[in-house]
Amino acid sequence: IGWKETNDFPLFIGLSEVENETVLQDLIQSENLREANYDYLIYESLDERKINVGCLYQKDKLNVLNSEPMRVVFKDSFGEKSYTRDILFLETELNNNKLYLFVVHLPSKLDQEVNQVKRRILLQKIKTKIDEILTLNSEANIMLMGDFNDTPTADNIRLELDARISPDEVKNKELYNPMVKLMSYQRGSLVHRKQWMLFDQMLISKGLLNANTN
Repeated sequence: IGWKETNDFPLFIGLSEVENETVLQDLIQSENLREANYDYLIYESLDERKINVGCLYQKDKLNVLNSEPMRVVFKDSFGEKSYTRDILFLETELNNNKLYLFVVHLPSKLDQEVNQVKRRILLQKIKTKIDEILTLNSEANIMLMGDFNDTPTADNIRLELDARISPDEVKNKELYNPMVKLMSYQRGSLVHRKQWMLFDQMLISKGLLNANTN
């Protein structure tokens, strides 16, 4: 991925549907990735399907200063608890610049009534954290990535994350979603009922749109 543009491996890879740490160990030691000198991060969530989000990163280029799982415990009207994947948050340093990264895997749309509420709460939690970072530094470099189980134009992504479809429209505490322009009937990241869908997305802060950012 991106080899033609950079002549290098990806600096950072967000992963979803990760079953355990052993999978990531095997992956970074595989023949095709060994030269990249990747390390990985994963936290075991309380997800009912026992799957997690994780990441790979080039440890000689990206310095991880802090990482944590952002967890939400849901309760229904009877007090019964339920869980989904954690949000993986990292505070890193790249070329003496801070870079904040979020890796997500939102609940699916199969159970609309329940999961739609969960999705909204998770997106609100992400946005609160992003706003905290941008309050301290309005030009902070932030990237949010993962499987959103929805398209880039979905109302919950657009409204809860204050996402804009053009970089010129992005103001303070808003995000740019370049994936909107990638949507097409001919391509996507998955096919559902013979229709292309784009659920895997990346959103970035205004700071990463700044041409002066190294």
